[in-house]
Amino acid sequence: ELQLKAGNLLMVVGRFTDALSRADAVLDKHDNHIAAHILRGNALGGLNNLDDALDEMEEAIRLDRSRGASYTQLGLVEFARGKQAEAEAAFIRATELAPSDTGARLALANFYWASNRLADAGRILLAAVQAEPAHHGANRAMAVFSLANGRAAEAEPYLKRLASDSAQP
Repeated sequence: ELQLKAGNLLMVVGRFTDALSRADAVLDKHDNHIAAHILRGNALGGLNNLDDALDEMEEAIRLDRSRGASYTQLGLVEFARGKQAEAEAAFIRATELAPSDTGARLALANFYWASNRLADAGRILLAAVQAEPAHHGANRAMAVFSLANGRAAEAEPYLKRLASDSAQP
């Protein structure tokens, strides 16, 4: 677990080769470790080796088809590969498998936003905020989305929620 934590921190600072080494160290001992396959796939993606990144995400899904987070990662890789339909299907599957996972909803909303499907993005963001009203990421995303689309008045309640003491990360 320490190798995985270190690998994920290395990803944050852009040290993809080092993160890949951490994932490989885990997989050398536990070849069916889902989180290690995800880390390996993310590291490969960071190194622009998207085909191998895809293989790692597919392996993680093969090991546990019920894990929504793996489908979110698959969606990110497919989006990076320019495979819009495949990315959307993966993001939707993630939300189906983990309907209470706000991160999965935010990933789907970001996909729609990046694809200029603003109505879909707004609908998913609103659902995320309604499902978890105190979620900082969901409120921040809804506020930014509203502001970016020229609806400052609609952003206000989300900004207030972020500023309030009752908001939780």
